[in-house]
Amino acid sequence: MAVFAASAAAVATGLSLAAGVAAQFTARTDLVEVYATVTDREGRPVTNLPVDAFTVLEDGVERPIELFVQGTFPLTVALGVDRSWSMAGERLAIAKRGAAASLEALGASDDALVLAIGSQVEVVSSLAAAAEAHRDAVLGLTPWGTSPLGDGVVEALEAVEEGSGRRALILWSDGSERYNERSADAVREQVRRSRVLVYPVAVGRAAPGLFHELGALSGGRAFAADTRERAANVAATILGELRHQYLLGYAPPEGDQRRPGFRAIEVRVRDPQLRVRARTGYTVG
Repeated sequence: MAVFAASAAAVATGLSLAAGVAAQFTARTDLVEVYATVTDREGRPVTNLPVDAFTVLEDGVERPIELFVQGTFPLTVALGVDRSWSMAGERLAIAKRGAAASLEALGASDDALVLAIGSQVEVVSSLAAAAEAHRDAVLGLTPWGTSPLGDGVVEALEAVEEGSGRRALILWSDGSERYNERSADAVREQVRRSRVLVYPVAVGRAAPGLFHELGALSGGRAFAADTRERAANVAATILGELRHQYLLGYAPPEGDQRRPGFRAIEVRVRDPQLRVRARTGYTVG
């Protein structure tokens, strides 16, 4: 089964302490989890939709929704900050402001970790660290090294998978890459296998194609920030989205759970005035 298949009972247990959660559960233990973000035409999150507002398809075939959760859940957020030489000066200042604003938007029940991406990828503040340590780690970053962004994405995904609740990676970078050990295809595959929502933020430039692709594959999305004020606004937008998502669970077709390969997922909303974003699929085997 895919890495983000989970027991409905386990999901219920993990969310039992969250405030304002509306949920329906079944006893199935092979459900595929899909996080969906619904927005109106102005891009504002839409909340309190019922389960029958959604349709989920796997490989083009509609599947019954057997798990449905909405509300405010604890978050685990990995902040990846590109500190390479190409980020020196104002770009790094913009990235640090965005990362700090992300931390400021987290609640008491949320967790975070901070990764610095230079010639090496370093966890400079772990999940076990206090909020003040996360902020100090971000503000203390200085330019150093090259830009192995692909390696940074993979290592951030692996680190944040150890967290609980809804998991996300917010990556702050100018998009310049050098000396990755992993190929772009390997990074894409890791995103497909992960349950982590990826939000790449292009600093000082338009978001490159790979940023958009990683966001779409995971159910997140790419942004751009060319000022410190814009970075803070982007951070608030991302955290707002993470607070107002829906968790849908469905069972794959009988006999199909163990067949290796990629499964395409499509989530739809019945109201044509609304837009929905969710991960595009998952990989088995």
